[in-house]
Amino acid sequence: MRHINWKRGAALLIACALGLTPVCAGADLAGEMPLTAGVFFLLAQETVELPVGSTGISLETAKLSADLLNLCSEESFGGKDQADVRQLAKKALDYLTDAEKDMFMYNFEDQIVPFCEGLLAGDERCLSLLRDAGVAVSASWTEDGQSEESDLSRWRILKAAVLSLQ
Repeated sequence: MRHINWKRGAALLIACALGLTPVCAGADLAGEMPLTAGVFFLLAQETVELPVGSTGISLETAKLSADLLNLCSEESFGGKDQADVRQLAKKALDYLTDAEKDMFMYNFEDQIVPFCEGLLAGDERCLSLLRDAGVAVSASWTEDGQSEESDLSRWRILKAAVLSLQ
């Protein structure tokens, strides 16, 4: 008998309710994934499920951090200000239980933020972990020559918006 992961199934249904289905239908062949409450909800679920205290947390954190930075690098993220992103994140997190919200904020602040900051600063340990996790390092994840619409500025908008929800 096959084991069914009901929690992940429920997460997918909620994400669809938050508008992920139209997003998938409208995504282009390049794989663009716009920042929506549904997409952020799925990333929040993964953040809640980070294996705290286990040996695999570094690799899982690396993968999830790369997903968040890739989301920030999408053109569809452009033009969003902190208030917009905060509202979007709040809408997504409202579907988590209080315990899940607490775990999300803990993992986001203590695991994801330092790792993303390390990647954007070119920290060799973070870059090495990302390669170990099988994720390609994006050339746009650097602080050199950052413009107003850079990955770094978009990451700062996302980080500030999420941390303001505490």
